[in-house]
Amino acid sequence: MRSSEDAFQDINKIVPYGAGLCVRREVADYYAQQVAANPLRQALDRFGQTLGSGGDMDIAFCTADLGLSYARLSTLHLTHLIPRERLEWDYIVRLYTGFAFSDEIIAALRGSPIRRGIRRWVVTIKFWLQYYVRANAAHHKIPAAMWRSRQEARRLLTGRGPGTGPGTVGFCRAAAKS
Repeated sequence: MRSSEDAFQDINKIVPYGAGLCVRREVADYYAQQVAANPLRQALDRFGQTLGSGGDMDIAFCTADLGLSYARLSTLHLTHLIPRERLEWDYIVRLYTGFAFSDEIIAALRGSPIRRGIRRWVVTIKFWLQYYVRANAAHHKIPAAMWRSRQEARRLLTGRGPGTGPGTVGFCRAAAKS
């Protein structure tokens, strides 16, 4: 069994996410209570036109909070049918924007400090070198959108901004009213 702190370290290796996710009723009830108690968690999932994508990981971490185990099963095979529009660059950029925003929110909810100072700049430069330099012109939109989304999440978390960008609680509330 893994704790949520352990899981956050190697999130892409062990945390189940997305399509095919199954949870026990007690986990679903606990997660619903957590979402009701912390409106920031509402920004982790898709709402209106936003593409937040972190609720599934948060559910896995809530499983660990309850002392239960979770797993990713290599034997599960799934055919995920999507409409053609989800293969267009605009959608993909919006999707990665949601990923980046959700990553920052989950890190904050789970006790990972918001990166500041020199470490933050090292991480930012590494990110740009990994993705931007190797990418073609069409791919350049993704790291730029992700960087802006991470900045928006940090402003929301530190109370230094309105929190009305894609994936934010303010954005979700505005979308609900329209």
